[in-house]
Amino acid sequence: MSSDEIHKLIDEFADMGVWAIAFTGGEPTMHPDFVSFVQHARQRDLLVGIATNGLFLSDEVLQQLPRDGVIISVSLDDLHIGGNKPDSDFAVASRAILRSQHYGFPTNIMTNTHSRNIDRLNSLFHGRKAMEFPSAARRSLLSAGARPSRENWRTVLATSTRPRASG
Repeated sequence: MSSDEIHKLIDEFADMGVWAIAFTGGEPTMHPDFVSFVQHARQRDLLVGIATNGLFLSDEVLQQLPRDGVIISVSLDDLHIGGNKPDSDFAVASRAILRSQHYGFPTNIMTNTHSRNIDRLNSLFHGRKAMEFPSAARRSLLSAGARPSRENWRTVLATSTRPRASG
């Protein structure tokens, strides 16, 4: 799809009464017009969710995104636990979460849960590596099984811990 088509699709969603949109992938932040899509969705009063691996959430990208009505979800799961190097998947995802929080975005962690990793998830969220995150980054913003609506998303966004951007 062209960027113009995506902008038109965002307009159609807003005109139909859709109240939220999620940019997911592949990796949505790789699109050269990603920032424009998020800005346009917020201009149309859509709440925006961004599902990302965090690799391309640079300072430059985050500075251009609107803070209000945008939540950033970074993928972090048992595949990331093993890496201790600065360029490991865990380190990249960790930095993306902390950088997003630094700029004042509500953030959460996405993880894939299945029968083969359920016993290892505790080490991800409560072990040594979890200590690298503020507690707000470790808690889920919506309880499991909650049915999202425009109002409870607004409540989540309004009440979530959002560190103030410095500088």
